[in-house]
Amino acid sequence: MALPLIFNDIAIVTRIAAVILISSLFLIAKLPTPDKKKPLASPVRFSDITPQISLFLVAFLFISIAEPSLHGFFFAYARELGGSTRLLGVLSGTMGFVAFLCLPLMGKLVDKINPALILSISFFAQPLRILITSNIESANYLWVPILLHGITWGGVEVSAIIYLSSLVKEDQKATAVSFYVSIRMLGQLIGNALCGQIAENTGYKYMFWTTASIALLGACIYSAGSLVLNRKAQSQNLP
Repeated sequence: MALPLIFNDIAIVTRIAAVILISSLFLIAKLPTPDKKKPLASPVRFSDITPQISLFLVAFLFISIAEPSLHGFFFAYARELGGSTRLLGVLSGTMGFVAFLCLPLMGKLVDKINPALILSISFFAQPLRILITSNIESANYLWVPILLHGITWGGVEVSAIIYLSSLVKEDQKATAVSFYVSIRMLGQLIGNALCGQIAENTGYKYMFWTTASIALLGACIYSAGSLVLNRKAQSQNLP
């Protein structure tokens, strides 16, 4: 947020950011050496992948496909609406500030409420945020959908890791989280290509409507699937 406000030139901002990143090496050198002992871990096999894990990964793939429209293409849209480099810096900084405030709150919320419920709310907030963005025609008002960043990104980031970790053994949590990251990367790979194609050929509004539909599909898959699995589990527990 600060650099674009000081320097209204992308090249200068990038060079200064590079210097800041290089300087972080001196801080890394001060970190203590981690413990080199590796605990014995049992890998996650196909038999360990429960219906809950499969459901989440399938739904999250659709959510991840829509993510590029909330990040990279969001700022491209801001530029399309005439946003300056300074405004893009403010929008990016606002997004980080909202995440900074909401991540600890989401952690406390997940400790008190079922992570699956937070995931459902976060997934449905995703298409809502995209649709709000599609209806904004002035770059100066693009900060409005960013207010949902805390739940659409922070809510997913915290609750997904806690949720997946609860579905596997203690020594399989790292592998479970790697599934989460891999699906996100795959979804973003597909989403970036899709968003670029639609934005270039039909415009940003159609791009937003398409990704909102994809995100809504993912949210419906997860919520409906969770409801079915919960009812099945309850019926099996009945005497």
